Amino acid sequence: MRHDHVYPSFWSGVAATKYPFEDTVDYSLWACGLLESGHDTANVSVLAGLFGEENRFELAHWHRQALRDLRYNDLNDRELFLAHLRGYAEEFIDGKRDFKDITRHFHDLQIDEGDELLEDLISLHYGYWDFECFDMSDMGISSLEDFPHACTKACEDLIKKIQAEQTVAPSRSLSPSQNPKSSVSGSED
Repeated sequence: MRHDHVYPSFWSGVAATKYPFEDTVDYSLWACGLLESGHDTANVSVLAGLFGEENRFELAHWHRQALRDLRYNDLNDRELFLAHLRGYAEEFIDGKRDFKDITRHFHDLQIDEGDELLEDLISLHYGYWDFECFDMSDMGISSLEDFPHACTKACEDLIKKIQAEQTVAPSRSLSPSQNPKSSVSGSED
């Protein structure tokens, strides 16, 4: 489960213009993560320095400026959606979210977006909460203890599908050396 001291993933920060963080401090923590990975621009530094700031408009302004510095300020709705999914999946794989949290969140997104990328995670959501009624053996699940591992595999598969669909133009895309920590080895943006 997310804790205040855990940095949000790079992609959650990119998608935050449409899918906001749960609390105001996340913008600064995201910027701190960028600084640690070598993305030292004036706007990123200012945003990182706003730790504890409660003015959402101020934080949103500097967040937009940091996105502009990174060339992610004009993503379309689909690109933001994919970035959000990837951010959540990476946060789960990195141990920042539990599988109940991520499957519940993706279930809610599925209701809003109706995207087939989420099918496996939706099956995990329903299978966990009504285990007796669903045969989950095709996903390698024979007991409730198997769900976290199955969710990890589903998140890894989701990231691969997102990478295959990636719609970010090369002129905007960060190279792997610029992209702060990627959860799937050998991945490109």
